[in-house]
Amino acid sequence: MIVKRAPIGVILVIGYIGNLVPYMGIKRVCFNYHYMPALLVAIHSFALLIDILLKVLGRLRNKSVLRLGYLFVVLLAMAIGWCFLYFSPWTYGTSITVEEHAARVWVQSCYIKVQVNNYE
Repeated sequence: MIVKRAPIGVILVIGYIGNLVPYMGIKRVCFNYHYMPALLVAIHSFALLIDILLKVLGRLRNKSVLRLGYLFVVLLAMAIGWCFLYFSPWTYGTSITVEEHAARVWVQSCYIKVQVNNYE
């Protein structure tokens, strides 16, 4: 079953790299929509990886390893959900404080200064 899916994985990796590489050399600001095609391919690749993992775990006879594998998948899904909620203010433009914005910056070279306007 895994051998049949290997070409799909290769196609997804080539698609991800092909969508991401053109934007890596850009020195100006790239907006979210520049990365959307690569994100869609990455989501499909992740779904394929989880499918393969669950199929391999389904063949195991050792119940403790099987439970550990399912726990890993659940924890990974929870981590992805947390990251989505944590970074969603940047994507959807909901209001956050300057401190919350600074906490979300992982790479300082990508830091965008936040201008606070006081209209009072």
